Amino acid sequence: MGLFSWLTSDTKEQIKIGEDKDIYLLSPGGGKSYHEDNYGGRGLFGTRDVYVHLCEINMPQLIGGIAELNRDVGLILAYGKVYYDKRTDKYYGHKETCPLEEVLPMEGDLNTKQSGYGKTPNELISEGVWDRMPTYILLLDGSEYFPIKIACTPDAVYEDLEEAEDDGYQGGDCQWVPQCL
Repeated sequence: MGLFSWLTSDTKEQIKIGEDKDIYLLSPGGGKSYHEDNYGGRGLFGTRDVYVHLCEINMPQLIGGIAELNRDVGLILAYGKVYYDKRTDKYYGHKETCPLEEVLPMEGDLNTKQSGYGKTPNELISEGVWDRMPTYILLLDGSEYFPIKIACTPDAVYEDLEEAEDDGYQGGDCQWVPQCL
């Protein structure tokens, strides 16, 4: 498991790993917020896993399911990408990050030529043939997406804030460059 960190939604401050600081994982609609006073980098706010939370606020039908599976769905909601071919009206992606039937398997990574195209996904995207889009668009089937929101104040209102941005420094001082999923 890797380290996860964000900038807070309200103040845009870096959430430093191991720093004594009160932060709150928020829920939409006035739902419960989860307090953490010394974030350890593992995605936990108190005993609440941020990715289980993301899954359950977006797909409440999965509440009470197996926590590891809900966490996997939350990770897919947060980071999964699919590629939409505008000419054929088909979706491509990696089954690990988008296990939906309507998504066709993509070969290799973004620099691997795709059968039937003779070009890489990066080339297809830059030429406007493919669009890159978040997996949640397919998973939620038109329902509203509720992103991760984290605040420094306990009375923050989910609906008043923007999504918490990923921290490129992962809660420390060294920049991490994410790989495309």
